[in-house]
Amino acid sequence: MEYEHLLYSIELSEILSITIDCLDISYLRDGVLFHVRFSRIGSQYYREHTISPSRLFIFIAMLQGKMSSYKKVIVKQTPLSGKVEETPENRYWSKFTSKHTEKFAGKVSQISFGEKAPHNMLVCAATRVHVYDIDTMTVKKNVTRFTTPVNCASVRDDGQALIAGSDDGLVQLFDLSSRAILRSFSHKSAVHVAKFVEDGTRIFSASDDKTVKLFDLPSEAELFSWTAHTDHVRCGLQSSISPDVIVTGSYDHTIKLFDIRDHVISGQKSSSNATLSLDHGAPVNSIVMFPHSGMLASAGDNYVRIWDLMAGGKLLN
Repeated sequence: MEYEHLLYSIELSEILSITIDCLDISYLRDGVLFHVRFSRIGSQYYREHTISPSRLFIFIAMLQGKMSSYKKVIVKQTPLSGKVEETPENRYWSKFTSKHTEKFAGKVSQISFGEKAPHNMLVCAATRVHVYDIDTMTVKKNVTRFTTPVNCASVRDDGQALIAGSDDGLVQLFDLSSRAILRSFSHKSAVHVAKFVEDGTRIFSASDDKTVKLFDLPSEAELFSWTAHTDHVRCGLQSSISPDVIVTGSYDHTIKLFDIRDHVISGQKSSSNATLSLDHGAPVNSIVMFPHSGMLASAGDNYVRIWDLMAGGKLLN
């Protein structure tokens, strides 16, 4: 048997035992359509088809005249008992009820809250940022000046300004009163982190372009750029124990700490080094710091890890 550009040729030949002179699979991946071309030995028979992996076996069996040997696999259905084991955990959560339900025109990418009163709730959905009064759950403002989906947003401590990042790589500063765009910065790819530094005059952002950037709002200048990550950066925060430290999590499996004073000390505009790097062991989707402590939690894959940053990033669990 001769194969040309055949992916997983050994596995397919062993499983199917196909007697053909040419089998060409252009692209094969579980659950994704792929293109297959083959011809029979000693005949002019030739076909091209785009089929799903689950139908590949049936399709080849039909051409070989072996359809009669195909038997449908019957998946055993297990009936649900309808009974849930009573535990202190589910008794606690059963006390909570949904008091408000809101429907949006598109995917909700982030929900965040203002850290200081009045603690407005920000909902990023499709190409809008909705600002809610947390007490009445009514919409106070709708920021709609986006052309691509919004991935993240945060409000300044004084409640007067909002920063948001979107799929087009833009990081935009808005006046919440007028909803006017005051400043605009950019990345080369989608932005998933955009937050104010404690002093309110600077912001930092992180993107799928693998960079973490620090911007100055009054001068509208890029102060510094870190390129230590090797994959998409999807989460970030300012340290609760030092306003000069930024913590980010990435799909490269790492959590990295950056000191925003680097641009002052080094006099440079960029660096590929991090102050501290921790290995979560899987793509990192979320990180959170315990209030007023050096404890950091990272979430990725199906587990959460707790780190002690004050002990040099010691893994506690």
